[in-house]
Amino acid sequence: MPMNWRFQGEAVATAKTDAKVSGNGSAIFATIIATVAWVAFAIYYTFQKPSAGERHPTIWCLGAAEFGSYLQGVFATIGFFWVALAVYIQSKELQHQRREFEQNRKVMEAQVEEARKQAELLKLQTTLLIKANTEAETLAKFQAHVSLLATRLRQYNNALQFDVGEPGENNNYERQVMTPLSPIAVREKDITDDGDQTLIATTTNALRTATRDYRMKYPNIVLSAKWPYNFVRIFKAMDSCRQEAKMLPETRAVLAEALELNALGEIMDWLKDHTSQLPVDVH
Repeated sequence: MPMNWRFQGEAVATAKTDAKVSGNGSAIFATIIATVAWVAFAIYYTFQKPSAGERHPTIWCLGAAEFGSYLQGVFATIGFFWVALAVYIQSKELQHQRREFEQNRKVMEAQVEEARKQAELLKLQTTLLIKANTEAETLAKFQAHVSLLATRLRQYNNALQFDVGEPGENNNYERQVMTPLSPIAVREKDITDDGDQTLIATTTNALRTATRDYRMKYPNIVLSAKWPYNFVRIFKAMDSCRQEAKMLPETRAVLAEALELNALGEIMDWLKDHTSQLPVDVH
């Protein structure tokens, strides 16, 4: 039981006990007074001697049987006083019990309501805890994939280099009749490695600059990766990072925006779609 309800119950019980003691004490005191007065009257009447010329009988004129009846009447009255007191006390006890039942019912209802509120609060806390744990796990997985992508960019810093060609008028891809163009290259000097986020963001910016003219002017361009296996490794790391970014809660989506993962994904998709003869069994 919560502390406040326990104290409330103790206070109610104490108040009820005080009220019962006060009410019963007054009735007992009145009964004692009536009994003492009646006994005093009986004693006075018992030992009163008849006056000269008194016609009605007194205790001194009674026989044994009549004296017994007299005493029976005296004590029957006393018994009546105390039976009346017992009935009064019992009726008061019943009234107090009814009040106690009513008070207990109200306290129980309040406790049930309090328990319901605590259950709802516990359910809400559990939901928030599960949500927080889920978001923490999602964020940890995303950060792990970001770290993997940055690691791949450091390991294969020469992978983003491509020879560029445009198909001839016969558009014969099999013979690769190409018009050579300037190569696409992102080199180590083009990026800044002050941490994973900076490395990914500057790589995205360098790729955007290196591919902008080709993406706008040459829709049929054909690329040839100088280091195809390394490029595929970087592409897979980027794609897994992009997929994890989609699972981030709205409050954490700014992390993916800061890395420009959507822009990096678009550029890498374009490079992959226009690059010929990429390996598929790269791990």
